[in-house]
This record gives sequence, structure tokens and C-alpha cells, in this order.
Amino acid sequence: MYANATDVIDENAADEAVYAILRFLDKQDIITANTPPGYITKLIDESKTKQIRSEAAGVFKSCIEIGKRVEHGDVIGTISDPFDGETVSEIRSTVSGTVYFEYFAPLINSNTVCFKIIK
Repeated sequence: MYANATDVIDENAADEAVYAILRFLDKQDIITANTPPGYITKLIDESKTKQIRSEAAGVFKSCIEIGKRVEHGDVIGTISDPFDGETVSEIRSTVSGTVYFEYFAPLINSNTVCFKIIK
């Protein structure tokens, strides 16, 4: 289960996650629930996803939003040196697909998962 925010308290993201779970359970005829319209919950096999990891440590900046489509080779983020602001790494998508996870914190370590993409 992925929500828009997982490292901070975000009441809107929490509400969205609860409604998504209720819609899913209702669709599976496990419960009956009236929920506001939203995205249809879809189960995805982890093998159909790709994790993109950082190649350097520094200040992380995302160039893409969750839910957006990316193509192989697109720049989806950058990492800058915290002392001089120079770009030390461009994070490029290694697959085409839809971004469903994005690293949130401004500082990132090397080899940290910063994006997950549904291929």
C-alpha cells in the first residue's frame, strides 16, 4: 500500500489511503461502503516495477510528480552538492512507465531508492 506521504503526517493522504482501501474491499464484495469517488485500486506484481536508486549523496530535487508518465532516459531528479550547489548527479529513468513513489526528504544518501516506476 502506497500513499502520497509516508514519512510525515498528512491528513489528506491518510484520508485518501483509507478511502482507497474501503473502495477496494467494497469492489471485492468483502464489505459494503459508500466512499467518495477516487482512483480504482489495482494490485500490481512487484516484478512489474522498477526501483531507481541515487548514485550520489547530497541535496535531492525531484523533477517529476507521482502519477506522471516517464520515458526511458528522462531526467526525473537531480542531486546537488550541499556546499557549492553544483549538480553532482542526474537521476534518469531506466524504464518507461508511471511514477508511483518519490523520495521526499531534501537530503539523500548514495544508493537510496528515490523513485519507483510501474513499467
